[in-house]
Amino acid sequence: MKNTIVLALVLAFAPVAVQAQSTTATVDATATILANLTVGAVTDLDFGDITPGTGVAVPPGGTVPTGATRGEFQITHNSDVRVDITTVPTVLTGPGGTTIAVTFSCGYSTTSGGTTTPTTCGALGLTGITTPGTDQNTFVQIGGTIAAGATSVRAGDYTAALTFDVSAVY
Repeated sequence: MKNTIVLALVLAFAPVAVQAQSTTATVDATATILANLTVGAVTDLDFGDITPGTGVAVPPGGTVPTGATRGEFQITHNSDVRVDITTVPTVLTGPGGTTIAVTFSCGYSTTSGGTTTPTTCGALGLTGITTPGTDQNTFVQIGGTIAAGATSVRAGDYTAALTFDVSAVY
């Protein structure tokens, strides 16, 4: 019986075979390549001098009437760019708060004053990029139309501001 107790004690304190355990760990690695994005004004939209009772159209990407200039700004970018405008004005405001109705239109071109397909300024969307990672220029052209019926108003200068938000798309 003594031998049995001693054997039991020896077995109880004998080294136990250790079984290998394993698990995995994951570490994510990230990097952000920043977009090169610069914006600069080229020209302001100017409908020119308008005789009361006549209208004028300054199209983006089309022929500009004598005495008028199309609005344009340049974006230099190396990624897709989203161009948005929160609110597109519907009037120009002049002396004493007098207003004249205006419809603005916009478009993209790869060259200053180049051909573009006009769209509403609120629907410009992405510029597109030919070669990601390589700088390219996109010109946003702004034009508009003032109908003849809107110009029989008080003489003076009429203005509106269009503010565009330009952001890189990652």
